[in-house]
Amino acid sequence: MTDMILATFPRRDGEVRTAKQTYKNSTFVDLRLYCRKLDSLIPTQQGVTIRLTEVSALIAALQQLTAQEGNYEI
Repeated sequence: MTDMILATFPRRDGEVRTAKQTYKNSTFVDLRLYCRKLDSLIPTQQGVTIRLTEVSALIAALQQLTAQEGNYEI
């Protein structure tokens, strides 16, 4: 169950959602592709769930990548 949508990234036929989720008293971050179907967005099987304990390491890796490659934000 989605507790909170943290960010969305538009795609041609839908969006990628980053959401905080709780399952069996554990908290996760879910990155998932949602496809547009009949005027609504439906989650697909394409995605990844990250344990909350792994989020700091993921952020550090992304910051390192940004520092090495630059920020390509338009």
